Amino acid sequence: LCGDLSQLDDLMPIIQRVVAGNGLDVVKVKDLLRRNIPLYDDWAPEIDRIVRWIDTALSPMDAPRPYIENHCPPLSELPKYQAYFEGIPSAKSIYEKLHEKQQLPLDPAVSAMIAQAAPYMSLNQIEFVLTTRKRPSDWQ
Repeated sequence: LCGDLSQLDDLMPIIQRVVAGNGLDVVKVKDLLRRNIPLYDDWAPEIDRIVRWIDTALSPMDAPRPYIENHCPPLSELPKYQAYFEGIPSAKSIYEKLHEKQQLPLDPAVSAMIAQAAPYMSLNQIEFVLTTRKRPSDWQ
């Protein structure tokens, strides 16, 4: 800015503040520019706008909350997509099979059905399935 390192002590706190996520110190930046740009007074409004725009770009912002659909039926229940899910058990039917007769080992056919559906399940669903039936004899 000034051609040497003489104003490094003035510049470093400005940079550190931006890097820390606290935004740009507009007053200090404008003061630094005023001292080093001879035509600052002739272009003050334009420079002010640019510095404030940079301040907006470097200031912390709130991230928008993710959009969550509350009443979204499973695709397998929508008529348009039912043909794609034929033969794939629904999460509801899997959970019902897991919870019935918990004291008995899981039927091999149910175990095979869950294994067939596993690629379509989320990690949370798989974790739930595995923690619901913990006995090794449940899984064939």
